[in-house]
Amino acid sequence: MDPKITQEYAAAAEELANVLDRELPQAVNLEEHKAVRQRFDAAERAWYEMMGAEQA
Repeated sequence: MDPKITQEYAAAAEELANVLDRELPQAVNLEEHKAVRQRFDAAERAWYEMMGAEQA
Protein backbone atom coordinates (compact mmCIF):
# COMPACT_ATOMS: atom_id res chain seq x y z
CA MET A 1 0.00 0.00 0.00
CA ASP A 2 1.12 3.50 -0.77
CA PRO A 3 0.63 5.77 2.26
CA LYS A 4 0.69 8.86 0.02
CA ILE A 5 -2.47 7.69 -1.74
CA THR A 6 -4.21 7.05 1.58
CA GLN A 7 -3.09 10.44 2.92
CA GLU A 8 -4.34 12.23 -0.21
CA TYR A 9 -7.68 10.41 0.01
CA ALA A 10 -8.08 11.43 3.66
CA ALA A 11 -7.05 15.04 2.98
CA ALA A 12 -9.41 15.32 0.00
CA ALA A 13 -12.28 13.88 2.04
CA GLU A 14 -11.62 16.33 4.86
CA GLU A 15 -11.45 19.27 2.45
CA LEU A 16 -14.73 18.23 0.82
CA ALA A 17 -16.40 17.90 4.23
CA ASN A 18 -15.14 21.34 5.23
CA VAL A 19 -16.55 22.91 2.07
CA LEU A 20 -19.91 21.22 2.54
CA ASP A 21 -20.14 22.03 6.26
CA ARG A 22 -19.74 25.79 5.94
CA GLU A 23 -22.46 27.85 7.49
CA LEU A 24 -24.17 30.75 5.78
CA PRO A 25 -23.15 33.37 4.71
CA GLN A 26 -20.11 31.33 3.63
CA ALA A 27 -22.34 29.10 1.56
CA VAL A 28 -20.84 26.61 -0.85
CA ASN A 29 -19.18 28.21 -3.84
CA LEU A 30 -20.06 25.99 -6.80
CA GLU A 31 -16.69 26.40 -8.53
CA GLU A 32 -14.82 25.61 -5.32
CA HIS A 33 -17.10 22.64 -4.66
CA LYS A 34 -16.48 21.32 -8.18
CA ALA A 35 -12.70 21.57 -7.80
CA VAL A 36 -12.71 19.97 -4.36
CA ARG A 37 -15.06 17.22 -5.54
CA GLN A 38 -12.83 16.47 -8.53
CA ARG A 39 -9.83 16.17 -6.20
CA PHE A 40 -11.79 13.83 -3.94
CA ASP A 41 -13.02 11.70 -6.85
CA ALA A 42 -9.47 11.34 -8.22
CA ALA A 43 -8.12 10.42 -4.80
CA GLU A 44 -10.93 7.92 -4.30
CA ARG A 45 -10.27 6.28 -7.68
CA ALA A 46 -6.54 6.01 -6.88
CA TRP A 47 -7.27 4.50 -3.47
CA TYR A 48 -9.70 1.92 -4.86
CA GLU A 49 -7.19 1.04 -7.59
CA MET A 50 -4.44 0.64 -5.01
CA MET A 51 -6.69 -1.63 -2.93
CA GLY A 52 -7.56 -3.72 -5.99
CA ALA A 53 -11.25 -3.10 -5.50
CA GLU A 54 -13.95 -1.82 -7.80
CA GLN A 55 -15.88 1.30 -6.92
CA ALA A 56 -19.56 0.86 -6.22
